[in-house]
Amino acid sequence: MRKHFLDNARYTIVITVIVYHVFYLFNSVGVIGNLKIQGIPQFDIVEYVLYPWMMTALFIISGAGARFALIKNKKNGKNLKDFMKSKCRHILLPSIVYIFAIGWMTGYLSDYYNDVFQGNGDSIPGIFKYLIYCLCGIGPSWFLRQLMVCFIVLVIVVKLDKNEKFYRLGKKTNLAVLLLMFVPMWLCAQIGTLPYIEVYRNGLYIFSFLLGYVVFSQEKTEGLLKKYFWLFAVIAVTAGTVYTIVNYGKNFAELSNLNSILTIVYTYFGALAVISLMKKCFDKEYRFTRFMKIRSFSYYLLHYPVMALSAYAFDRCFHLAPVAMYLSVFAATAVLLPLVSLAIRKIPVIRTLLLGM
Repeated sequence: MRKHFLDNARYTIVITVIVYHVFYLFNSVGVIGNLKIQGIPQFDIVEYVLYPWMMTALFIISGAGARFALIKNKKNGKNLKDFMKSKCRHILLPSIVYIFAIGWMTGYLSDYYNDVFQGNGDSIPGIFKYLIYCLCGIGPSWFLRQLMVCFIVLVIVVKLDKNEKFYRLGKKTNLAVLLLMFVPMWLCAQIGTLPYIEVYRNGLYIFSFLLGYVVFSQEKTEGLLKKYFWLFAVIAVTAGTVYTIVNYGKNFAELSNLNSILTIVYTYFGALAVISLMKKCFDKEYRFTRFMKIRSFSYYLLHYPVMALSAYAFDRCFHLAPVAMYLSVFAATAVLLPLVSLAIRKIPVIRTLLLGM
């Protein structure tokens, strides 16, 4: 039971994440990154436009996809244990292997640009430096670990709700419910964020995932998405404009900014607008869709180290001007990422460990 608009939304957001990270590498607003290379402050506006909603949208899509995966599981005579075994292989394993196989590279860049050891690196044994590099280089793999938490919560919910009363609540969704859903999202965003590792926003992301499972997997909701796309788009553009004007120049990744009511309104309606756009205009399978459906996971997981290492190479070897750095990293990622992804997909053991294939 594949939903083409969800597949199209998924790879579109993966591309959005890649675009975001090019600007993130050179941000001028104090968001912590692995590199310290001068960027163009005016270009930071791209980060304000993209950052609030894109990962929330991915969790909503993943939640809806989980509903369809469980239905398929049941039809194939598999149970929840089989479902979780699959997620451990395809999600948990790559999230761990990534840190130790690839994460250390961007961790090294963090040390090169930020002097993680404050001048004492030579006195620290190599194995400890490697482990610290790994912890500094979690990169996009955080999403997989957060997603695994969502799957665990979902399995608990499904086991407790054997008659699917919770899921059937989603059938009552109407336009008013969709418009007001930012309120419980804002409340959930206030809880569960891990201190010092604020990308793990458990309250927000678990709620978004369950919202996808209960609401966005419903046929009725699909009809609402298609019918009211322009309403969601207008609200999203308005909220995004106000959000950007109010917050421009601030560290948009600080928790106080992330959890404000204005940010959550833009977060929710930004995600809603993108998903409804896909339902209204791109609910078909295309050749490019089939291509990206297979590769979007590897592109998501591998893009950041490719991008960061390219930026490091351009900075060290060519000392490019800021505009040239942006363009060069874009171009290098566009060329190298498909090649790196293809190479890893062709190596049997590595593709299993790193991509869950």
